[in-house]
Formats: sequence, C-alpha cells, structure tokens
Amino acid sequence: MKNREVAQHSRNFKDSPLYQLAKLKLGRMLYGANAESDEIEAGIGVALSLLTLPGAFLSLLLFNKYGSLLRLLRGQVRFDPYASSLPDEYLFIVLAMLVSGGVALWKWDTLFLDRRDTVNLVPLPVDTRQIFVASLLAISLLALIFCIDVNAASAVLFPLVVSASQESFLFFGKIAAGHVLGILAGSLFSFAAVFAIAGVFLAMLPTRAFQAISLFLRSLIAVVLLLLFASAFRVSQYIAQGAVPRHVGLRYLPSMWFLGMCQWARGAAGATLRHFAFVGLIALLITIAIGALAYALAYSRHFSRMAEVSAERAGSKVWRAGAIGSRILDVTVLRTPFERAAFRFALRTLLRSDRPRMAVAVFLAIGFVAASQLVMWNGIGAEGPTTAQYAAPLVILYCCILGLRYAFEAPVELNANWIFRFLIAPTLDECAVLAGKTIFLFVLPVIVAIAGVFVLRWSLVAGLLEGMVLIVLSATLIAGLVLTFRKLPFTCAKAGFQHNALVRILLHVLGVAGFAIVPAGIQHWANASAVRLLVLVPMMGVVWWGICVRRAEQLDIDRQIVFWDRGQDELELLNLNA
Repeated sequence: MKNREVAQHSRNFKDSPLYQLAKLKLGRMLYGANAESDEIEAGIGVALSLLTLPGAFLSLLLFNKYGSLLRLLRGQVRFDPYASSLPDEYLFIVLAMLVSGGVALWKWDTLFLDRRDTVNLVPLPVDTRQIFVASLLAISLLALIFCIDVNAASAVLFPLVVSASQESFLFFGKIAAGHVLGILAGSLFSFAAVFAIAGVFLAMLPTRAFQAISLFLRSLIAVVLLLLFASAFRVSQYIAQGAVPRHVGLRYLPSMWFLGMCQWARGAAGATLRHFAFVGLIALLITIAIGALAYALAYSRHFSRMAEVSAERAGSKVWRAGAIGSRILDVTVLRTPFERAAFRFALRTLLRSDRPRMAVAVFLAIGFVAASQLVMWNGIGAEGPTTAQYAAPLVILYCCILGLRYAFEAPVELNANWIFRFLIAPTLDECAVLAGKTIFLFVLPVIVAIAGVFVLRWSLVAGLLEGMVLIVLSATLIAGLVLTFRKLPFTCAKAGFQHNALVRILLHVLGVAGFAIVPAGIQHWANASAVRLLVLVPMMGVVWWGICVRRAEQLDIDRQIVFWDRGQDELELLNLNA
C-alpha cells in the first residue's frame, strides 16, 4: 500500500507544472534548442567527461611528490602532508573555480528567460511564480551537476595520492573532507558569482542595454578567471613558503578563502586561514543570495516585456555605417559574387550572434592573459622594445586568428542551412580563399591598433616595421589554417568529438613558439638594424612553398564545399568489400 502511494505521488509530481517546467529549462540549458538530437546528447556526454580530466590529470601528476618510496629516494625524512598539500589544494581550488566559471559563461545565454521562453510560456495556464521557481530550481541543478562533475575525479584521486603513505583511515578522511569542501565551495562561488553579476546587470539595465554589454561583461569575467589561474602558481609558492600573512593582497583572493575552509575542515588551520574560512563562508552565502534576489528582480522586470523586445541588434547599424568600406572591399579584395555575399553574411553573423562572438572573446581573453603574464615576467623596458614586448602582440594575434578559425566551424542555426545548400553549387571550391580573406580582414584592425601602440610608445619606424611583420606572419598563419577549410562560415554542422582533438590542442600550444617566440626574438635582434628583419624572408618563403605544394596536392573533391562534417568512424562502417 505504501509503495503504491509513493508511486502515485511520484507520478503526480512528474505530471506537475513545476517538474515539467524545470525539466524543460534544464534541457534548454544543457542541450540548447535541439535537445532531441543524438549528436548533441553525445556532445554533452563528452563535455562532461572532459571536464573531469584536468582534476584527474593534476592528481596523477602529484603522485611523484607524495609517494613514500620516491620521497625516500630523494632523502626527504621529515614530511608534513598537511603543509605540503596546501599549495596543491590551492591549485585544485583555482582549477575548479576556472572550470565552473567557464561553464557559467558558456551557458550565460540560457541562464535567464529569453524571448522564446516568454512566447512559449506566457499563453500557458501556469502561475508565473511556478515559472520563476522552476527556472531557479533548474539553474541550481545545473550548478550542482557541473560542480560535482568538475570535481568528481580529483575528490577521489587527490586524497588517495596524499594519503598513500599513511596507514590511518582517519587521515584520509580529513584530507578528503577538506579537499571536497574547498573545491565544491570554490566551484559554487564561481558559478554563483557569474550568475549574480549577470542578474544584477539584467535587473538594473534595460534588456537592449544588457544585450549590448553582455559580450564585454563576459569577456571581462573570463579575463579575471584566467588571471586568477595564471597567478595560481605564484601564489602556491607563497603558500609553500609560509609567506601568506606577509602578503596583504592575498586576503582579497576568493580562492584563498576556500583554501582556509579546506584547512578548517581538516582541523589544521591557523589564525589566518580560519579568518579566510569565515570570510569564504560569508561570501559564498551572500553571493548565492544576491544571485537569487537579482534573478527575481530581473524576472519581474523583463518577463512580461520580453516578447515585445525586438531582435534587432546594433550590427545592422554598424554595417550600414560601413557601406563605403564595403564598396572598397568589393573592388580590391572580394573579387567574386560568392566572396562578397559570404563575407557580408559572416560579418553580420559575427555582429549579431552571441555564440561566435563569445568563442572569439574567450580566445582573445586567453591571449590577453598570456601576453600580460609574458610582459610582467620579463619586465617592461624603458628603451627599445624587448623580446617579450614583441611576443605579446603576436600571442594576442595568434589567439584571435585561432578563435575566428574555430568560430567559423560552429553553426549558428543548423536548421537554417538548407537555404545555402539549395542556392550554392556543390562543386564550389572558393571556401578556403573566402575564409582566409575574411579572417585577415577581421584581424586587420587589431594589427593596425598594435602598430599604433608601437608608434605612440616608441617611433613611427618601429610601428611601421611591427605592422609589416604582423601582416606577413598573420597572412602565413591564416593560409595554413584555412588550407583544408571547405565550408561556408557558421553554416556547417560539426561532427562530434574528434579523436585527434587533444593532439590538435597540443600543436596549437606549440605553435605559439613558431608564430610568436621565434619571430619576437628576431625582431629584438633586429633593433640594431632593420635590415636584419630580412632573415624572415627565406623562413616565410619555405612555409609558403609548403602551403602551395599541399594545396596543389589536394584533389578537386577535397576542395568542394560541404555542409556536414562526417567523422572517420562513419567511413569505417561502409562495407566496401560487399
């Protein structure tokens, strides 16, 4: 009888509007608009699996530090696992905050009710309070899912690694409790902070004003998260040296607050870390409360008026203001009708759609943080540009080009690409040239801005030489990246997780040396005489010769336009011997 009542209550709850609305909102945040697609479901599964890898990989790397045999071989007789694990705990907390904050930025557009939600939900005979509660419940579940997923592997592996040489299970329990509390609190704070910032601005500003600053706000948050991660290794050194009380600025880092909570849970926190733990607990509760309150205010202000908000963005005004520039491009650069039409489509898509703009903004944030760290590590020279000051703009440009290249891969709206398949001939082979010209025109303002900084900082000659080098290097990199590009930007469905994705990421990281470090060293060497820059000519000649040879070896079918990336596994399933 009790089982029947429980089953009946369960069915009633699943049929309730609250459950259905929360399920709908959670599905929107996880899968987007195409929740029924098997490809998207597989992509979410792969994404959740990949998010656990950083913590697991870092835990395994630390086995060398905590293994008893390895410590004996190194001659470490005295070893305090509590003190020794503290710098590593800080790295895990920062990593958890970075990933969770990144997930919140990734799902930024789905955190709040949009125009489509309003159009679909307003006509329903459902109380608006239920819609609000269901949305808040879905957001809480999303935060919990990703916080658990990000920290699941390290929550098990790191305590095992630290306590591998200890015989007491109580020691393992203390290490595990502190570690789990620290990383979960940091993850929840990072997610809640992004949500609270978005909620506050949405509650304060009109909808169109919020849409206008949304990209810049997300980019700023991404830069802050990356700077926190970039400084993690320096701060961990201060922690290992016991110099935290001497650095007053560390008390303002949220990651230090949750490190204090970690040590407090272990029962090994001093006065400074106990204070940090108290501040972290208060900050976490206040952030969650501000996020919930801001969401309620934004909901009450915008929900009833969201359906009336026009989808018109400022991109069209920007485009109309550049009509003269577009005519100049048609005469000089965009020589075919396909290039002219496709360039305008790519430009308007980039100006109007948040998804590709955010992808480029994330790459730019990574480049900005890497460049700033490079300059700070090497100092700022008062006299001629240093190697780091030459390399920093190249790093930013490198990340910008990669961001645009990968943004072209993602479709803005897959269901709408039928019109391009209907209008464009399948034998078209202009996609690589189009992508190269488009990326170069997009990054050209960045090159001009960097050259202008060199002119103001040093001299006109230095700025002209810097602009020339940036143009040559950018054109070479773009030509290599678009060599196999066969798509119209923003219209092609990308296949699922590629088996060589990790290898490609590693190659891109190593590519910084070839694009930025080596040319920057040559530029610094050429400070004495600009003629020395001619060394770059044979180097670029060899690269361009290789690109031309690779292009000539391509078959005609390998250049024709495609609207669907078919994975290697699909080809392997063909029964060619039948």
